[in-house]
Amino acid sequence: MPRMKAAARLSIHDRPGRLKLLLRRARRHTRLGIGLVAGLTILVIGGIALRGAEPGGMIAGAQARLIQLSASAGLRVRHVEVQGRVNTPEHLLRAAVSVTRDDAILAVPLAAMKERIESLISVQSVAVERRLPDRIIVRLTEREPFAVWQDKGTFSLVDRKGDVMERDLTESRGLPLIVGPGAPKAAALLI
Repeated sequence: MPRMKAAARLSIHDRPGRLKLLLRRARRHTRLGIGLVAGLTILVIGGIALRGAEPGGMIAGAQARLIQLSASAGLRVRHVEVQGRVNTPEHLLRAAVSVTRDDAILAVPLAAMKERIESLISVQSVAVERRLPDRIIVRLTEREPFAVWQDKGTFSLVDRKGDVMERDLTESRGLPLIVGPGAPKAAALLI
C-alpha cells in the first residue's frame, strides 16, 4: 500500500522530458567513448613511434642494455649441445654455429645460425633452440649417403634425391656405384 500512495502523489509533470532522459543516457556513453578514443589514440601514436624508431636509436639502446643486464645476471652461453651429428665435419659445424662460451645468450641470433648450418652440404634440416639460462641446442638431420657416383673420373657421394653430398668417400662402403651424367637423379628409382 505505501507504494501506491507514493505513485499516486507523482504526476505526469514530475517525470523528466524526453530530451533530458536522452542527455542522461548520452552522458554515460560519452564517457566510455572518450576513454576508448583516448586509449586507441595512445596505442596508435605508440605504434607509430616504435615503427619509426631508428635502428641505432632509443629502442636499440634499450635492447642492448637489456641484453647486457641479462648477461650480467647469468644468462650466458655455457653449453652448445649438438644432436644428430654423424657425417657433418665438426670444424664446419663449429664455424656455422659461431657461438663462444660466455656470449650473452639473448644476443645469439638463432635464425642466422640456422641458415648458416642449413647451408652445410651434409645437413638436410636443423632446429636451433635456446634453453635458458645457459644452453643452446642444435638438432641436426643429416643427409644420408645413398650411392657413390662416378662421373669423368671423380667419385662423389649422393643422397636419395640425387644431390651431391661430398667428395669424401670414407662412408662409401656397401653403397652402390652409379656412373655417368644424370645417374644421381635416376638412382633412387633404379635401385
